[in-house]
Amino acid sequence: MFKKAFSVSIVLFGIVFSAAAGEYFAGEYFANPADALVQLEQAEAAFKELIASFAQFEQAETYEKDVNYKQAEEVYKKVTADYPGTNYALQARKKLTMLYISWDKPAETDAAFGELITDFSKHPLIPGTVYRIAEHATRLDKHERAKQLYQYVVDNWPGYYYEMWAQLGVAVSNISLGDDPNSQTAVDRLLADFYDNARISDAVYDVAHRYNRFGKYEKARQYYQYVLDNWPESKFADWAKIGLAQANIGLGDYVTAEATVDKLVGRLNTDFASSSVLPAVAVEGYYYAGDCYRKLDKYKKSIQCYERIVDNCPQPYMCWSALFMVGYNYEEMKKSGLISASEADPKIRAAYEQVVEKYPDCPAAKHARWWLSRHPAVK
Repeated sequence: MFKKAFSVSIVLFGIVFSAAAGEYFAGEYFANPADALVQLEQAEAAFKELIASFAQFEQAETYEKDVNYKQAEEVYKKVTADYPGTNYALQARKKLTMLYISWDKPAETDAAFGELITDFSKHPLIPGTVYRIAEHATRLDKHERAKQLYQYVVDNWPGYYYEMWAQLGVAVSNISLGDDPNSQTAVDRLLADFYDNARISDAVYDVAHRYNRFGKYEKARQYYQYVLDNWPESKFADWAKIGLAQANIGLGDYVTAEATVDKLVGRLNTDFASSSVLPAVAVEGYYYAGDCYRKLDKYKKSIQCYERIVDNCPQPYMCWSALFMVGYNYEEMKKSGLISASEADPKIRAAYEQVVEKYPDCPAAKHARWWLSRHPAVK
């Protein structure tokens, strides 16, 4: 993200710098040539700072990737010392706080965050900066830390763009921590304060998804259904149907789960009946429907979903996975005694041979090769 922003900054700076220089030398931009010279010198100095700070950031990011946290720490501290009060220092303080979270150093995290707030409490980017640090903690499953940071955003910048997402963050952090009472309080506040937000359906879907992920299937079902009842045309409606089926599977309500998936697949078949190439939304719909059917032991229906992807999918990563799942479903049918080895093995072999031939480096190729090595073709 920083690299992208830097590249844009370089391009924009070059355009502005060139335009200013051109207008100056044409005698049209500055009435006093001395003013023009000062402006240009300042611009050159700022540009050199941008280059130097970026080089340091790149170096620090390399250290982080190599888990060389000590050297990354030194670089970020140097940027804050070399460019105090600048956006470079803001970024360095943010990265330093995130580094300590990754490094699992709570005392240093507290100190770095305190310095960030002290130095940049009035900076227009600080709410988003704190939110990004919270997201980083979430990605690392540091949910207690994430909750504190999301709550900081909610408490200190009401009405700001990130407020709803931070409130969602408080909710999903509590769900991840297994704190049911505070989870419900946070979700209730999310719905009460942000129901009119244009993206509230996205947030409620995330709540349901998090409950599903942590095995709270009754709560997941409740909020998936909430999405479907209140925003049936939202972009997450189909995903909510898949999630609802998954929650019902988790609850042992297999009949309802199958009916939900049947309805979704029926609509996909109607909407994309003439599509020679499936759009991403249909590919993903068929894929997760196939997964639900497999969990329901409805292997033939699962295979039909995966084969629809194989025949009409432009995305290699989905195609190899769907191909593999065709073979894997037949493996499961064979193990369950639903079909004989003589019927299953040729179908498994056909799928796995395609996986190995077309996608030799994909994660599924290892299992495919293993199975093929143990089930040589009969000549």
